[in-house]
Amino acid sequence: MKPIRYHKHDDLYALKDHTHGAMSISGTKADRDAIASPLTGQQFWQTDVLEGMYVYTGTFWDYQPRMHRVLLSTHFTAGLLAGGVATSGVGSISVGAAGTGANAAMDINGEAGGRHSLIRIMTGTTTSGRSSLSGGQAVTHLFRPGESKIWNETALRIPVLSDSADRFTIRVGMIDSPNADGTDGVFFRYADNVNGGKWQCVTRAAGVETAGDSNVVADTGWHDLAFRYTSSLVRFYIDGVEVVTTSTNIPSGSQLTNAYSCMIVKGGGSVGTTNRDLYIDRIFVTEL
Repeated sequence: MKPIRYHKHDDLYALKDHTHGAMSISGTKADRDAIASPLTGQQFWQTDVLEGMYVYTGTFWDYQPRMHRVLLSTHFTAGLLAGGVATSGVGSISVGAAGTGANAAMDINGEAGGRHSLIRIMTGTTTSGRSSLSGGQAVTHLFRPGESKIWNETALRIPVLSDSADRFTIRVGMIDSPNADGTDGVFFRYADNVNGGKWQCVTRAAGVETAGDSNVVADTGWHDLAFRYTSSLVRFYIDGVEVVTTSTNIPSGSQLTNAYSCMIVKGGGSVGTTNRDLYIDRIFVTEL
């Protein structure tokens, strides 16, 4: 067998061979979890549960869905445009709003937490105000319930939590309504007076839902909310940790009639006229 050559450069060794390849360590999730002291940047190819490449961040194993076909990948880089939001990456985002002061705005300078070029969607100053972001045609037409395998990931922050004085609901994922649970969808849901203020993990088909308890109480920090969808199973993750797995009320059919990605909604018995916000740093959807 031809020997594999290593070339030293600045105290690092690079693999150089034109007829062979390098392979990451691979194994099951149990094998990955058994690594006692993983190094930051270490890679692992997982062969079961949520198969694919993982990279250790220094605190947790981060799944790398970007190796698959990307439907929507947005980092917000410019102000609002007529009919939508300028983004970088693949696909586009459009805004829907109702109520006095309800809107979406670009925060180029960012805010506490080191995030920049954020979208801030706002309820406005009525008890029924709401704003939502739609994933556009890339998601609407290519997300085929019953056929697709989808990874959906959103980085967000709730600067002020819902309370009895100003109550609102947040939904994040894929939903066929701009202001409610809708008929079909897969999403996270938060309200302070439901499930003890903990994120719910919802699958909804033909108006009937399964709402799993994530056991994660919503707070005002930055978090990554993600799910992996197949026709028979949905796995929900918060900050890289699997929190709920469900196999019931998973939507089916040719496609969602729309795919609203994020929404903050007052209404349906909500109270308070103080504007409330939801910050979104990125939205990422890929077909697995």
